[in-house]
This record gives sequence, structure tokens and C-alpha cells, in this order.
Amino acid sequence: MEPVGVGRRAVAIIIDSILLGILGYAVAAMTGSTTESGFNLQGAPALFFFLLFFAYYVVMEKVKGATLGKLAMGLKVVKEGGEAIDWQASIVRNILRIIDGFFFYLVGAIVVWVSKKRQRLGDMAAHTIVVKARAWIPIAIVVVLAGAYPVESVAAPRYSGIVLSDQKDGKAKATFAPTTEKVFLRAKVADVPAGAKLKASWIAEKTKVAPANYKIDSYEMKTVANMNEVLFSMSKPTAGWPEGDYRVELFIDDKPAAKVPFKIAK
Repeated sequence: MEPVGVGRRAVAIIIDSILLGILGYAVAAMTGSTTESGFNLQGAPALFFFLLFFAYYVVMEKVKGATLGKLAMGLKVVKEGGEAIDWQASIVRNILRIIDGFFFYLVGAIVVWVSKKRQRLGDMAAHTIVVKARAWIPIAIVVVLAGAYPVESVAAPRYSGIVLSDQKDGKAKATFAPTTEKVFLRAKVADVPAGAKLKASWIAEKTKVAPANYKIDSYEMKTVANMNEVLFSMSKPTAGWPEGDYRVELFIDDKPAAKVPFKIAK
């Protein structure tokens, strides 16, 4: 039972990163957090993805002894005595992945290089080692296919590149003055069929003059063939925008697709 060094483990990490990247894009597509260059998760969606990320490593290594990347590379995580790892070892090992993963796992690689048992910090704390096992080739094939056929081709209808501004084509803003004549929301839409209903609801989340989460107004439109952009707007109330927290909730065929917060402040 010979511990494995950096090389094959690095390839396994790359495979896992690709698979988790696909998962992250799926979360972004469901929460309206996609961008022209990929996705940008923040707030609750980011926390949800982090929990999925952590659960993936902990559950796979406890149940199968390896992540999909390790299975593809013929690797397995075991206790130092050769027995299967338990839940405690899997959790400890992967909590310290946060430190081992610094600088694209450079910290973990250095520790493995200098360790007699080829252990990263997580392995040392959990008393585990990574050893050779039979490779599971189909996983490598899945990764190759994932690269050849991007997630966008099978993703659900979604908004991306969402921008709030005080002008139709203006720069992105998150805070607006009470005297702002109009707040515009523009976004790209993808994989939305012609005839689909797009809706924006403008919500006064927390102000001094309205109940919490008060719906100011909603606007709807139907998509047409080859439509890839949308523009919504909300005009200033007669007495000006009350200071406070607001959000725009976006829907596609009445299904929640994104939430965009903004503030009104002097």
C-alpha cells in the first residue's frame, strides 16, 4: 500500500474542478447569476454552492473512498492502516482542503512533496493517505464530453449579464439617488423560446414609508424569435424614491429566475 504523490492527484483535482464548475454553472443558471464570461455567485447562491462543494467531497470519499476525479485516476482515500475512512476522517480531511487549496493547491502540493507519507494537511489531521486503486475510465470520458458540449447547450432558460443603471445603456449601479428619474434593468436572455413570458417585479424591501417587501409594480413581455436581450424600467414615484433597500425579482414563465438588489440613498 504505497501512498500516491502529486501528479495523479493533481489530474484528479482538475477533473473534479471541471465537474464542480459545471455544477456551479447550473446553480448560477437557476439563480440568474450567469455572466458573459461564465458565472458569478454571491450571497445565498454562493453559500448553497459551497455546501454542495463540501458535501461532494465528504460524501464521495466516505461512501466510495474517492471523488469522481480520483476514481477516474485510479486513486482511493484510506486510513493510514489501510481501512476505509469514516465520516469524521472525511469531514476533517475536507475542512482542511480550504487551506491545502490555497494558490491552486500549491500549499497542498508542497506539503505532499515534503511528507514521508505523501500527505497534505488534511490527510495528516485525519490520519488518511491516498493510494492506488483500479481506474474508473468512464468518468474521464464524461469530463471530455462535458468540455465538448458546454452546459449552455442544455441549460434552462435564464437571464445573464444583469445590469441596473439610471440610463438605458448606462454603467452598472447598485445605489441610486431619491431623485433618479428611472431605474433601468437590462439583461441577456438565453435558451428562452419564442412566446415565453418575461416578468420583472419591483419590490420595496425595506423603507420607512411602505410595509416590508411591498410590491411596487410588475411588468411583463412576451419573447419573440431570436430575442436575446430584455429591458425593464421603473419610473420615479411622484414624491421621489423613498430611501431604503429594494430588489427586482425576475421571472421566466412565472418561475423565479433571479433577484437583483439595489438601494436608494442620498
